This record gives sequence, C-alpha cells and structure tokens, in this order.
Amino acid sequence: MTSIDTQVTRPTRLADLVGDVPAFHADVHGRRPATFHCGVDTDFLAPADLWAMLDRGLLVHPYFRVERAGVRVPVADVAVTRSVQKKPLPAYADAAAIAAHFADGHTVVLDEAGHWHAGVKALLAGLRADLDAEVHAAAVLTPPGGAIVVDGQAFVVQLAGQSTGDVVVSPGEVRYLPAGGRATAVGESLQLVVTVTPPTARDIALLALAGFLKSEHVERIAGNHHALTPAEKVAWLRTALAAYLSDVDVVALAGRAARSRQRGGQV
Repeated sequence: MTSIDTQVTRPTRLADLVGDVPAFHADVHGRRPATFHCGVDTDFLAPADLWAMLDRGLLVHPYFRVERAGVRVPVADVAVTRSVQKKPLPAYADAAAIAAHFADGHTVVLDEAGHWHAGVKALLAGLRADLDAEVHAAAVLTPPGGAIVVDGQAFVVQLAGQSTGDVVVSPGEVRYLPAGGRATAVGESLQLVVTVTPPTARDIALLALAGFLKSEHVERIAGNHHALTPAEKVAWLRTALAAYLSDVDVVALAGRAARSRQRGGQV
C-alpha cells in the first residue's frame, strides 16, 4: 500500500497535541474533556489526500467504510472487484460510489491511517511511547451536519472545517475526550480521530503472572512442590508472588502490556 507523505512539519509526540504534557497528565488525562490550541498544521492531512488515496484504488475493506447515523453502507455498494494477476479480488474501494454517498450526506472513514500515511504513522509511534497505550487512528470526513461518535478515550485533531459538541473545534485544534463523545460537522469537516486504549488490569495481571512463572521463585520450588500439601502450596504462592511483585517495575510492565495489545497478541 503506497504511503502518502506530505511535506509539512508533522506532530510526532504528545507535546505536539497538548503542549504542556505534565499539566495534561495532572489535570486532564482521564479526567475531563479539553481543547488544545496547539496549531497542528492543517496540511498534515487534507481532504484531498483522502480522495487521492481512494482514487488510487488500493484500499481494501476494512480500511474504509461509509456510514450515516451509525448505520454502515453495505460494502458491496461502495466496493468493486479487481483482477490481480488474473485472480478476482473483491472489496476494493470504489471511489466514485463513495463520493456519491458522501454527496448524499454519508460520512467517509479511512481506518488505520498510520498504515498509509507516513506522518500519522510517526505520530502514533510517539503517542504509544508517551502514553503506554494501544493507539490507532482513523481519518473521518463528514459532510455538513454529519456526525462522528467516538468510543472511549481519544484525541480528535480538527484538520478542516469545524465541529461542535459541547464546544466548537476549529482547524488546527485538538479535542481530548476521556470517555467518548459526539461531534457534528459545520460544513464539510475532516478529523483525525486517534483512539487510545490503555492496558487493562487483566492485561497487566496476565503479563505479571507470566513473568512470575518464569522467575527463580518458581524454579526453586519445582523440585519439591509435590511434597507440599495444597494448603502449603497456597501459602507458598501468596508469599512468593508478593515477593516477586514487590520488585516489578510497574511502569515498564504497563508499557509491555500496551505493546502486546498493540501487536494484537496475547499478553
């Protein structure tokens, strides 16, 4: 898949979105919505880039979707079958059909923007490092009056037009949403929606347990555990696990859990 690479200054870290990172963590992160006037260059990603990507005919479902009021248009209505090395391959984006649906009031979403846009890819890499979380991005092009609904924690980077929720967000501004939200486009609007999923308690617990089972605590009992009663084994587990966890670097553990989620693997 060809990467779009715009010649502009690109945001690459959390500071480029929110400015004062310590203040963001202390007062905003996970607590309340906030808008940041950080001046993200609107040429970073433009509506023309999305249409160019669709016109190239390289996007395959599920990299794109078309929807209105939360209802998705059937893939067959916005896709074509192409012949690749004499083999028919379905679900390639039909740019003309997608443009017609957009003109009719549908929202166009290009998912996993980091896979086809070099600047978004760099930004996501920086955010993963800064937030220790699973991070994905979608480019969302909405017609006048169209709406986007964000589930979970997200940064919504306004790149064209304006959107309104509880506040008006203009091009170059970033809206942080700790627990989802809804925005309605004022005119044609383009947002880069960056979703953030921190590792869950279960993710971290499973990773910690996996480390414990490979530790010297377990190795020391491997040869004589059969001589212990069930009650003694439980008592040993309580003591040994507590000792292991007391030495664990919790920040590093959370980062490993986040990277495991991002790869899509089991923790």
